[in-house]
Amino acid sequence: MFKKMTKQIEKNELNKQIEEDSKILIKDELEVSNLLEELDDVIKGGKADTQTMEGLAKKHGVKLSQLKNQLEIGLKVEMEHTDDKEKAREIVMDHLFEFSDYYDRLMKMEKKAEKELDESFKLYEEILAEEKMPENPEYGLPDDKAYPLYDKLHVLAAIKLFMHVERTKERRLAKAIIRKMRFNGMRKSNVGENNRLKLYVDASNLPE
Repeated sequence: MFKKMTKQIEKNELNKQIEEDSKILIKDELEVSNLLEELDDVIKGGKADTQTMEGLAKKHGVKLSQLKNQLEIGLKVEMEHTDDKEKAREIVMDHLFEFSDYYDRLMKMEKKAEKELDESFKLYEEILAEEKMPENPEYGLPDDKAYPLYDKLHVLAAIKLFMHVERTKERRLAKAIIRKMRFNGMRKSNVGENNRLKLYVDASNLPE
C-alpha cells in the first residue's frame, strides 16, 4: 500500500513538472509570436514601398550583399504563406526596412524554441521509458507507431511535438490527440498559441 502511494506521489510530481515545462515552452512560443506581430505591423504601413535594396543598405549602414542574402532567405520563408511572389517580396522588403537582419533573428528564435522543445521531450522520453509500455499502446498515428497516447504524459509530449508531424498526417493526429485530451480532462490552454494543433483545438468542444 505504501509503495503504491509513493508511486502515485512521484507521478503527481512528474505531472506537475511537465506542466511547468509546458508553461516555459508556451512562453517561448509567445516570444516568437510577439516578435512576428511587432514586425508584421510594418506591412500595414508599406514603409518600404519606395525603397530600393541600395537605399535600405545605406539606411542600415550594411553591405548590399548582406541585404540580398536576407531577401533570398525571406522570399523562401514568405512563399510558404502566399503564391504571390510580388506580395512575398513586398512583405520581405517591409521587414528589412525595419531590421536588416530580420530573418536571421527569426531563425535564431525558432531554433531556440525548437532546441528547448527537443530537450524537454528527451527528458519526457527518459522518464516515460522507465514505465512499462502497455501490451497494445494507443498511437496517434497507428500505421507509423508514432505519438503514443496511452496516458496523460504521452499526450502532453504529443502536443509539444505536433509541429513536427507531416502536413498530410496533421488532421488525423490532431483528431486523436483531442480525443485523448478530452479523456484525460485536459483543456485548450494546454496547447500553446503558436502550436498548429491550436487551430484544431479551438474548433473543438474542449473546455477553455
